[in-house]
Amino acid sequence: MKKVFAEIGFGNNSFFSTEYEEGDKEYRVPKFIMPGKIHSLYFRFWIFKKVFILSTNHGIEIKYKEKKRLKILLGISGESKTLKFTPELSAKILSGDKTSTWRLFDDKDLQKGDRLIFINKGTGEQFGHAIITSLNIKTLGTLTDGDWIGHERFPSEAEMYAAYRKYYGDKVSKDSEVKIISFDFKSDILLNSKAYDVVLVPETKITNEAIKISHDLEKFGTYFTLDNKTYFPHVSIYMLQIKDSDLDKVFGLLNEVAKGTRTITGTPRLFGTHNNYIDVEYEKTEEMRKLQMNVVNLLNPLRDGLRDRDKERLLTATGVEKETILKYGYRSVGEFFEPHLTFTRFKIEQKDTVNNMPNMSIFSGNFPEIGIYEMGDNGTCVKEIKKWKLG
Repeated sequence: MKKVFAEIGFGNNSFFSTEYEEGDKEYRVPKFIMPGKIHSLYFRFWIFKKVFILSTNHGIEIKYKEKKRLKILLGISGESKTLKFTPELSAKILSGDKTSTWRLFDDKDLQKGDRLIFINKGTGEQFGHAIITSLNIKTLGTLTDGDWIGHERFPSEAEMYAAYRKYYGDKVSKDSEVKIISFDFKSDILLNSKAYDVVLVPETKITNEAIKISHDLEKFGTYFTLDNKTYFPHVSIYMLQIKDSDLDKVFGLLNEVAKGTRTITGTPRLFGTHNNYIDVEYEKTEEMRKLQMNVVNLLNPLRDGLRDRDKERLLTATGVEKETILKYGYRSVGEFFEPHLTFTRFKIEQKDTVNNMPNMSIFSGNFPEIGIYEMGDNGTCVKEIKKWKLG
C-alpha cells in the first residue's frame, strides 16, 4: 500500500496534484488521483514556516517547517493498493495492448472498483494508476477464449503453467483459482512528446465505405469503430514520437512534401486479417514507396526516441526488422512497408469475417492529402492535427 495525498489549491507546482509516499520516498504528479481507501479530508494552510491543518481525523493541528512557503490546499488522504509488472508487460499496458491481468493466490483482496497504483518491477517506478472495471474468478483449467481479452497469450498451455509456477511456485495447477481482472488505466508518465502517425488521407468515397464496414463489424466485438471524428480512416506512412517543440518543423517539412507529390492512387489487392485486425491492403506502388521514404528521411532526424509500441517490438525483433526499428524508430519501412487501411480490431479472433466482405473495388481510388494525427490505442488515429493537399 502507498500513502496518497490528492490536493487542490495553490502552492504546489500545479493546481491539481497528488503526492505519493512509501517509506522515505515521496514524489508528486500533476494530477488529482483519488486514493483507493480514503482516510481523511483536510484543509492545509502553510504560511512562512507555520502550517495550520484542519482534518476530519485529527481536528486542528499546527506544525512547523524548516522552509518558508505559502500554500492553501484542500486534500484527501488515503492509501492505494499496488500491482507490479515486468518491464515488458509495463510497456504493453502503456501501449494499450494489455488491459487485463491475472492474479493467483491474491494476498491483496483485490475487488471490482479498487483504485490501484501500477509499478514497473524492473525500475521500481510508478508508471500509472488504474481502476478495476471487472473481476471474475475461475480456475486455470477452465479458461475460455473470452478470458484472454486484453491479456497476453502463451505459446502453449504448458508454457502458461511454467510461467505461473515461476511466479507462484510448484503449487500452481489446473485447479488453481485465478482472478481475471480488467482495468481502466491512466499513465502517470509525463511526456513533452506524443506518438503521431503521418498518413495518406482517402477521398470521401473510400472514407465512407471504410466507416460503413467498420460499423457493420462492430457487432462482433471490436476495440474501435471508424467515424472520421474520433477514429479516422487512413493509410499509415510513418509512425513516430515527436516532441511538442518540434511540431512546427514537422509541419514545414510535410508542407514541402505535399507540394512535391502528386495525388496517390490506391489499388486494393486483398482483404487481410492479422493479430485480430481486419483491413484492405493496397498495392505498394513506386509512388507510395517514394513518398514514404521521403517522409521518413525528412522526419527521422526529428524523432524523439521510440514509441512505446516500438520499444515492445524491439524486445523480440531480430535481423533486418531489428535494424529497421533502431534506424527509423518504426518497423514498417522499406521492405516492411505494407500500405493498408484498417477497419477495426476484434476483441476475439473472427477469421470468417474476411470471407464476407464487399467487392474490393469500392476501395479503389485516390488519396488526395497527407495528414498528421495524434495516435491512440491499437494503431488508431484519434485526433487530426493538420492536413495538406498533394500537388
